Amino acid sequence: MTALCVRQAVCVAVSVAAAVVALTGCVTPTDVSDDRFIRFFDELAFGSGVDSDHANRLVRWEGSLRFQVRGDASFRTQAVQIMAELGRMADLADAPEQTNDAAVILHQEPAGVSFPINRDRVDCYIHYKRRGPVIVGADIHIAAREPQRVELCLYHEVFHLFGLGHSGAIASVMSPFHGVSAPTRWDFMAARFILSDKVNSGMLRQRVLDTLGRKLPSLRAMPG
Repeated sequence: MTALCVRQAVCVAVSVAAAVVALTGCVTPTDVSDDRFIRFFDELAFGSGVDSDHANRLVRWEGSLRFQVRGDASFRTQAVQIMAELGRMADLADAPEQTNDAAVILHQEPAGVSFPINRDRVDCYIHYKRRGPVIVGADIHIAAREPQRVELCLYHEVFHLFGLGHSGAIASVMSPFHGVSAPTRWDFMAARFILSDKVNSGMLRQRVLDTLGRKLPSLRAMPG
């Protein structure tokens, strides 16, 4: 059996103040070309992605999304709502389920705490576990308190859980360059594809991108 690997993927924003500044003047394109979306997904899944050791093979979450929330009542309510929305928008076959024995745990950390990641200080991050090309569990830590910031952190880190890294190709919650306060249709299209039965964990990069090119019309047609 392949040894269990532990990796980290990080949140874009360094501080709440920086995030608020970034949100001003945001412009989200109403549409992008197929080539641009494929480049976006390529960067998310392979370019700056979850694991540089597997830059040519797809690393992703598989199976049902069972989670546990640890925090106060407000945080728990918001986290459950966002997980349900993620399940719907990512078109998961099984809705995310809250259980006490989950492999994915959402932690509310004390206000004002920041975490040292890649020489930065961040207020949310994911520490995940991987078995080969399959992400099998994660701890997501959120120290943000403002509801909008908590929402952004949760979306961003769960997209990392799915297997998506960072990209600046399109306005996205996964972009370090665009001030986006909520997931865009491009984020959910990427999530729908990476979690779909059209691709497999460990699939070679070029085969994944070729499959994406063929499936883009149906992805674009899916209701938001």
